[in-house]
Amino acid sequence: MTLALAAVPSPAHNVARWVLNRLGPELWEVDGLLDTAILRNRHGHEILMQADGDKVTLAAQVNVANDDDVPLTTIQEVQPLPTGPGDPVVADLLDAIRYRLAPAYGRQNVTEAVAVLTAPLFATPAVLTRIDDEGGRARIDIGRRPTTRHTLTVAQARGSAPCVGLTFQGLSLTTAQEVVRAALIADGHTIPAPREVAPHVLRTMLAIARGEVRPEAVTDDVVDPGYPRIGDGPAVYAAVGLIAEVGDGLDVRVKLWIGPVSVETATTALYAYTCHS
Repeated sequence: MTLALAAVPSPAHNVARWVLNRLGPELWEVDGLLDTAILRNRHGHEILMQADGDKVTLAAQVNVANDDDVPLTTIQEVQPLPTGPGDPVVADLLDAIRYRLAPAYGRQNVTEAVAVLTAPLFATPAVLTRIDDEGGRARIDIGRRPTTRHTLTVAQARGSAPCVGLTFQGLSLTTAQEVVRAALIADGHTIPAPREVAPHVLRTMLAIARGEVRPEAVTDDVVDPGYPRIGDGPAVYAAVGLIAEVGDGLDVRVKLWIGPVSVETATTALYAYTCHS
């Protein structure tokens, strides 16, 4: 009877396996004993998962100070306990792991930040062309050809967490909108999902970030379209930490500059890029 009971998976392990199926078993694994499940990725970053009643708690224990003599910082996320693999809460847990808990390990140092930032790129056709890690600074180049080459720079001042700068070159309008929206939401702004793909949508998103337009304006028909006209040259829209240069012509291409931002915000923007590029 004891052996039979021990063989029964705990609720935490069930949830961990549901999440693992979406995270990618080639990148993550499930470990742990009894009522604690551990999700561990290829970099050794661990997410602890415990179920208690109708709640599940996810936690990352991060050495933010990058000093073995300083206690670990625990970052937690509490969600309702999902009832099955198709429960919408599983998607919420997935978001918490991808955008908040696993990226928190990137606060430790530049090397860990690079590990976190490259994670979204393994599941896409994007090509990592170069990673230069020089201790306090790193550069990551992504892309197949010069017109769609993207660059991430990671820098760390003494006594602070790494910060990230991103440059995306040659994005489609669709991808640019999703990247900008993800970055702004991660930075605490309310940006509704747009109903169309157009240059003025980017302009409105950045106007919201500047506090000049209410969030509802993203889907208002009364907003002045402000399309760049063929021959007028690129239009530049900006907010704090984010600049979008929208080209003219029939095949509109966008160049984005984002940063300096936290590893969490940068990771969110990269997942948006990989999902829509």
